[in-house]
Amino acid sequence: MKVTDKIFQLKEEYNKLIEDSNGGWPDVMAFADLCRIRGKLSNLSLDLSKDASKYARDFVSSETSRKVAYFKEKSRLMSKGMTEDGVIIKSASAAEPFAESFIANLRIKEAETEGMKISSSLLLKQTNEVLKSINQDIAILRKEFESIHERD
Repeated sequence: MKVTDKIFQLKEEYNKLIEDSNGGWPDVMAFADLCRIRGKLSNLSLDLSKDASKYARDFVSSETSRKVAYFKEKSRLMSKGMTEDGVIIKSASAAEPFAESFIANLRIKEAETEGMKISSSLLLKQTNEVLKSINQDIAILRKEFESIHERD
């Protein structure tokens, strides 16, 4: 199972705990479940952060590769003075559309890696927001539990 699938599964467990509490705070009995969900979600958040950083590196790499290929092709066309089809290149601006055409597939790869970077970063941010919410619930339950034992 993928990290994202595990995260969504734990989020559903958390939602079920909240739903089972009839719109209020989960009861003290849910404390152990919340702690278990928090622990697993924390570990998955770390795994996801590794993935997000990999996607960020992949994006920078693909962006750099595209830029290098563009300038190399543009320079090649300018030094050669014409395209393979015999179109004469007299200036840098005349070479640009041909260089752009040359790197079209690299632009697609760059867009894909940027999409992965953005989606993983967004999922990581939202996962951490869920963790904050779980931590708040645990803190409230802890206080409730302490107040029950103080009365005893």
